[in-house]
Amino acid sequence: MSAEGVLWPTGQAAREGAAAALDDSHSAVRALFTLARNLMSHSGQADSAARALGNRHLVRLTIAAPPTTVSDVIAPFVAFAGEGGFVSNIREALPHRIYEELTHNRADIVVGSSPPPAQVAHLVVGHAPIWAQVPPDHKLAKRKSVGLKDLSLYAIAIVDDNHNVRRNFDSAMTQAGLAGNTAFETQSSHASQSLAASHRAICISSDDSRYGLVSLPIKIASSTYPLSITLYAAWDSMHYASAKIRQTVEELRVFFSKREMD
Repeated sequence: MSAEGVLWPTGQAAREGAAAALDDSHSAVRALFTLARNLMSHSGQADSAARALGNRHLVRLTIAAPPTTVSDVIAPFVAFAGEGGFVSNIREALPHRIYEELTHNRADIVVGSSPPPAQVAHLVVGHAPIWAQVPPDHKLAKRKSVGLKDLSLYAIAIVDDNHNVRRNFDSAMTQAGLAGNTAFETQSSHASQSLAASHRAICISSDDSRYGLVSLPIKIASSTYPLSITLYAAWDSMHYASAKIRQTVEELRVFFSKREMD
């Protein structure tokens, strides 16, 4: 008891009180850090907006996508768009973390194969086939397509379940009541394709073919369409260049559609 008659906590109670105060302090610091980061990000967007308004041609967008989508779709699209395109930078991210590129303001547009968060604007870019890829001398190579039952009889090389190609393929096999033989689980489609090229497995991938592999659509008994993944483009509807972003996404949709028909 102090001279004023106030009872001060001692022992365990004092330590717990100090720990709680420290936790509160850490929480406050984290909250201030997050606020500062968001203010800096929005300040950067404001600066970009001011420059763009001063020069109607000065809109430079960053687009993020998984590596396969970057190499097969985004980079060719930027090259095709020419001098009039608005995309000036491309970032790569894993499929299961792609929308973090948007929430952390690292990209103006993201293209992913999972449905975007509800709070962002988005459009469907298109549907990318999931292929069974085999060497040209493989016994399946002359077919126009291949069924899931056929694939269950062979060793498979496929990316891990951080990728929607794997999730969609596994889901289709399960729904068909089949057990696949995943002999090789890889972290990249390049690795899966190299294993197929060496006659060690059939590669399951949405990538464009490499090493002379033959790409076969995968039939699903319950659907008239082959196995595929859906590509979504998402962006912040409050972005200063929202109109240009939507225009870019619409152009990407057209480009992707023509690419798939070729």
